[in-house]
Amino acid sequence: MQRRILIQNDAIKSGQDDVNSHIQMPKEVIKRFHNQYNLCCYYDVKGNFVGTKGTAESLNTAWGFFSARTEHYLGEKIETPFDKVLAYIDSLDFSQNSVSVNSDCEETIRDFMYSLITRDPVFMQEMGTEGNILSCLPEQMQHDYVAINGFSAIKRNGFLSDYLLTFQINETEIPFVLPIGGLYSYSYKGSIAINLPISKSIALCLIHKNLVDVMIKNGAVIMLSISDPDTMMDMNSWAFRMQKKRGWGYVVCPERHELDRLKKQFDSKE
Repeated sequence: MQRRILIQNDAIKSGQDDVNSHIQMPKEVIKRFHNQYNLCCYYDVKGNFVGTKGTAESLNTAWGFFSARTEHYLGEKIETPFDKVLAYIDSLDFSQNSVSVNSDCEETIRDFMYSLITRDPVFMQEMGTEGNILSCLPEQMQHDYVAINGFSAIKRNGFLSDYLLTFQINETEIPFVLPIGGLYSYSYKGSIAINLPISKSIALCLIHKNLVDVMIKNGAVIMLSISDPDTMMDMNSWAFRMQKKRGWGYVVCPERHELDRLKKQFDSKE
């Protein structure tokens, strides 16, 4: 009897240690898409509606999705270093043709991208499918395992090592939207490019190395810019399509009108 009581107390204690986890995109990045009212507009994929009072603290969260220990790991090893890189990027002068990003910053950015991939619930579900040894574990342990060990495996295998890192600067009045999944791909000069928006006017951009002759001038990787509103709307459409395809999550933007446009565009295709 005493042993049963101890087990029950341990279970209660474990529940008390749970935290309200950001499932995929950390709040510090979402916060960069807040508007002047400290809120963000968002498109809810499952609900198929646009909301106007989202916050970085509340969007994309689930209680106990990760353990407190994994939350600490992600914060210390992935999110805090990336926050420091974002602060550095904010200090750069993007009026120049090129900017310098050291190798440590680039590694941190790639680590953050890898982490976004392995924190995707669809990715985690595929890893824990029936017959896989992970399917025997409780959901939170599955999430912890994939977020940490999946990240290590992707990094070890040099995923995305065939891509050059640069910036894409949005010079239009239409803001970048942020899919909660973060990364989305599109075609650039006949090759694949990958974007991760970090504000309404800047996206981190990966360009395949088969375009090295186009992308490197005088030993530096050139930045890309968007001055055409139609091109910017196409970019946001790719981001929106990616998140819709996942079947869950949100697309975030400081302003509602671009999300309304995207919703209308995709509703007409269904």
